[in-house]
Amino acid sequence: MMLALGTAAGCGSVTEARPLQDFQWIAVDNPNDVHEGIDAAVFAGDIDLLGQISTPTLCFNLAADYGRSGSDLTVHVTAKSTNSSNCTKTPGGFQYTALLRGLGRGSYTLHVIHTVSGGAETSYSKALEIQ
Repeated sequence: MMLALGTAAGCGSVTEARPLQDFQWIAVDNPNDVHEGIDAAVFAGDIDLLGQISTPTLCFNLAADYGRSGSDLTVHVTAKSTNSSNCTKTPGGFQYTALLRGLGRGSYTLHVIHTVSGGAETSYSKALEIQ
């Protein structure tokens, strides 16, 4: 899996902080083992994020993006269908992890939005303090 990164000419550099890092996900085959939601904790000045998202089948790929407005941090996790014809139509979901780095000390509200193509959007929030 990849995160696409880009900069416009003259607007930024490769040394700018990228707070959302190490986004990784794995399939959860048994739909009964998927517990939709998130958990987040501060560890060594970073925010560690763990989430689970339900999908109609296991024929999905996950992607994440990040935005910040003051002390509000938003991670948007999107599940898009692979449209694979040879994929089994078994319900399931995915577990994912990510790190938010380089935020600095302060109080933050983390908002995580789950979007599954063809389904409803869900949102979760958690207050966190980096000391």
